Amino acid sequence: MGGTGVAVANSINAIHYNPSLLAVQNKYKEELKKQAFSFPVIAGRASYSLEDLDNINDKNYDTTITSAVATYNASPTIANANNTLNIIQDLQSDLSILSNQLILADLSASLTIGIPSKSAGGAFYILQRGVGDGSINVTANDSDLIRDYQEALLFISSGGTQGSAHAELFSGGNLIDPVNSLTSTANARAAVITEMGVSFASNFKLFDRKILLSMKPKIFKVKTFDYSSTITDNALSKQSLDSERWHLNTDLGAAYNINKNWRAGLAIKDVFPKEFSTTNGNTIKIKPQIRMGIAYFNSDYTLTADVDLIPNKGVYENNEKQYLLIGAEVPISFLKLRAGYRYAIQSKIADEEGMLSFGIGVNIKSFYLDFAYAESDEQFGAGLMLGFTF
Repeated sequence: MGGTGVAVANSINAIHYNPSLLAVQNKYKEELKKQAFSFPVIAGRASYSLEDLDNINDKNYDTTITSAVATYNASPTIANANNTLNIIQDLQSDLSILSNQLILADLSASLTIGIPSKSAGGAFYILQRGVGDGSINVTANDSDLIRDYQEALLFISSGGTQGSAHAELFSGGNLIDPVNSLTSTANARAAVITEMGVSFASNFKLFDRKILLSMKPKIFKVKTFDYSSTITDNALSKQSLDSERWHLNTDLGAAYNINKNWRAGLAIKDVFPKEFSTTNGNTIKIKPQIRMGIAYFNSDYTLTADVDLIPNKGVYENNEKQYLLIGAEVPISFLKLRAGYRYAIQSKIADEEGMLSFGIGVNIKSFYLDFAYAESDEQFGAGLMLGFTF
């Protein structure tokens, strides 16, 4: 449902969205009376810029340009000049696509066991998550240099009728290889997080309405990666490993039953900020995330909306993100059809506005399967969950 879940969830996924919901039963479709075992729970998303960068690396511009220049210098024919020009033009086209884009990747897999009840509930989970983001910086120097090489090679191939001579690009009559002069970079940081924890949820009445509270203590360890390369090289990685020490943190959750059809929720993840160093001398920060949600539900459909109350910091410098999410679900026999939309209140991803998502759930007796897919102009994502209730 567009990534919502702070105010409405079930024993299958409440531990990931708002564990306090394990302490409530609803007479409608939430089915929180059932214990659930789920494995695997897989979710991932990535920006298209990651694929674009991989395509550039596959073209090996550093070697193809060097080889083309060497071939031209050995035999300065119009055909060899055209071949070098075509490669330079391809590089210019690819760099224009990547220009100042951000990189995003997020993949997780987990096992969960949920045990809900009317007044108290609990859950256990093990999760491994890889998350990373970064930036692609196409410099003005490279744009100017590539333009000059295009003009010089066009001047040669046209017999001096087009382009410009650009004598500064030649030394001793030979064309200078531009590869070592290119300064555009791709930089990214990533973390692989291994995490496990338990949640405890309970409820009490206030003004004849239920208030649900939860705490999810957890332990985790982090392996960090720091990537830095020029845009024409295959990306090289450096890593620092923090595998000897487990760290402690906690998540908090709350929910309030406004009436039999409306509920509000609040979830705080990673209450205590943490910092981890990389071998390049940078830091990856894990900061608190606060999300509020509201939901309307009955036997025919569910409507829900969540919003980040503060921007969520990415692992790379200032790649902050803040979202408004809305979702809907309609049960049809043993199927549950879902749709959602995520709106970017704040994002450093160029032109990011919104992401549509669609999903389907299949529940036959004790077996269930959920699948979801999301896509926008900038990124895409998918999720899969298998399990059973007992």
